[in-house]
Amino acid sequence: MLDRPESLDPEASFKQPDEKGIAVAITVTSQVGTNRNIVLQTFMDRDAPIAAFHAVVDKLTTTSNRQEAILQLEEEEATLDRVKRTLDQQIADFNLVEPRAEAAWQASGKKGTFKMNPTRSPPRRIARRTSSNSGRRSRSTRNRSQNIKR
Repeated sequence: MLDRPESLDPEASFKQPDEKGIAVAITVTSQVGTNRNIVLQTFMDRDAPIAAFHAVVDKLTTTSNRQEAILQLEEEEATLDRVKRTLDQQIADFNLVEPRAEAAWQASGKKGTFKMNPTRSPPRRIARRTSSNSGRRSRSTRNRSQNIKR
């Protein structure tokens, strides 16, 4: 979980002009999304310890990364919904192939019982098998992802 920023009284740091130290500005800019940017800015005393600089930069970067992740999650959820709708439509279309072919057979006045053309049946079986395994990864995909992790 992110640390809550320390609340500082800005007027407590006001000093006389000749007593003021030189400040260093820290800016973290990230592109989040296609047309969105986030800019986080702060300042620190020039003579602050290096560890303090690192802590501030880490805090700003973590905050920026979190905002990126939130936006990316929203985009991925929208993509998932769109892919699910497309899949549902493709399954519905696929299931209508045989009834449409049978209706065309009957409308043409051909005699005998309708039977799918053998040249079309194998692709249909393959398509059925593919659609039923759509949630599973192929062996080659699984091997590639395991090789990347190693």
